[in-house]
Amino acid sequence: MSAPVPTNRGTFAIAMSRTVLVHTVLASAALVVAYMTWSAGDRAERPQEEVTVLECAAADLRSVSFTSKRRSVKIEWRRERGERVAWISVTGERLSHGRPPETKRFAGNEDLDRWVEENTPMRALRSLGDVDRARLAELELVDTDSRLAVDCGGRRATYRLGGSAYGTGERYARASTGGPVYLFGASLVSDIESAESRFMQRDLHRFRAADIDKIRVETAGRTRTLLQRNRRTPEQAAWVDEASPGQRNELYGNWLDRVGAMRVTEYLPPGREPGSEISGTAGVVTQVATLRYEADGREKGTLTLVRIDTAGSPTYYARSEVTHGWVKVLGSVATQVEQDARPVVGLDPIAPPPAPTRPQPPTPAPGADARDAGIAPAPGGPPRDAGARARPPTPRLPVPSPIPPDLH
Repeated sequence: MSAPVPTNRGTFAIAMSRTVLVHTVLASAALVVAYMTWSAGDRAERPQEEVTVLECAAADLRSVSFTSKRRSVKIEWRRERGERVAWISVTGERLSHGRPPETKRFAGNEDLDRWVEENTPMRALRSLGDVDRARLAELELVDTDSRLAVDCGGRRATYRLGGSAYGTGERYARASTGGPVYLFGASLVSDIESAESRFMQRDLHRFRAADIDKIRVETAGRTRTLLQRNRRTPEQAAWVDEASPGQRNELYGNWLDRVGAMRVTEYLPPGREPGSEISGTAGVVTQVATLRYEADGREKGTLTLVRIDTAGSPTYYARSEVTHGWVKVLGSVATQVEQDARPVVGLDPIAPPPAPTRPQPPTPAPGADARDAGIAPAPGGPPRDAGARARPPTPRLPVPSPIPPDLH
């Protein structure tokens, strides 16, 4: 009987354990490096010459203002109904004939939120250090009338804004109290200066369609509740009637797309009602529709749309949870929303107005002159004397028939 063959199971197990340990250490190191790279975030991408001008957390920012000869812009953050809201006031240059400049006030959008995150704490691309007066004049920082003021948690700082760096929108700046000259990034100043086009909240909501699972629609005295199926999958999402959830109707989704396409064109001053800005006598306010949005049993927002008929085209106004007051919306889209609102709640659509009929010109009697029948003369023809009597029709003489050749 032969002796058993010895095995190396113990040695194999030890080698495997060492291999697993090595791979575990390497994987852990890779995770640590990845986390450090991710947590570094913007720090790894920022220029080495960048300097912090004003320490300020985004939540502590109270106001930012820009002033120049042409216009002034002020952004203020306030607490309203438990949330932080940004209000922007833009005042243009003084109009002709001594009239006061116009001031527009509107809510800030998500682009403003991103601007705040990118510019807090307040940074400069680089510092030029202290420079003499000749250099200040060269950088247009001596007689400048442009200012940028910041209020962060009660700490206020104002900077004089000079010229732009050659070929860029970057601006030279210096604290009003003196000190070094900084080079501000282009967006830090230009976005504030163009706040009306960059930061106005033009959407009537901040949530997305996929965030909503129920909408209660009220129009013309009728109400219908719509449910969104498969809202997390855009290609399968569909709106259905709560009373008939198994029946899909594309009318609901198409109409809600039009509602979502409405954009704000102008904010009414705080506390003003629709039609208050219309000179003369405005028409009666007509309720078009009210939509109440829900998600997971909680209210997400409310949209109210009204119309005022004037001598010209109708004017549409809306109010929602992000406008915080009445705004004007684009009339062409709002008109389509109103026309299709009735079928959404099961009513007949609004009948279009009948097309105007063109009067037909009278038919002249046989042989009568067109001018005698009241038809305008052809262009270039002789005008008709209004006092002249109608001429009798010219008798037609019989045309002699040709004589046959055999009768000559």
